[in-house]
Amino acid sequence: MSTWPFVLLAFLGGMAVALQGSANAALGQRIGLHVALFTSTTVVWLFCIAFYLSKGGGALHSSGVPATLYIGGFCGFLIITAAALAFPRIGPAASLALFVAGQGVTALLLEHFGWLGTQRVETQPSRLIGIACVIVGAFLLRR
Repeated sequence: MSTWPFVLLAFLGGMAVALQGSANAALGQRIGLHVALFTSTTVVWLFCIAFYLSKGGGALHSSGVPATLYIGGFCGFLIITAAALAFPRIGPAASLALFVAGQGVTALLLEHFGWLGTQRVETQPSRLIGIACVIVGAFLLRR
């Protein structure tokens, strides 16, 4: 199967992060950050329910699954909160560049150590140079 649909999906996901952060920050300024994040998360929750039901449901928890694999929910909260707080203060471009830098560093660690079930990929100097470029770019984008 071609990887292009996944490349496009990843690009659209990045666009969604930028739009979500800006929308939540603007909404938070009008109705309060806690209300904006609750509202945004409720909308996500409703879409998740629809997706879950469209796939026929299933067990919501399984014994033997390590608790660390449920960290995704907390990460989702951290993402929307960090974006809503950072976007108005350092701007969407710098915020997203720092998000990407954080993602890159974490992805390298996940792959290098094979954490959370990822395929183990040894970190090469070229990959470290790539992440360093992203980090430098993030700081160049700051206002």
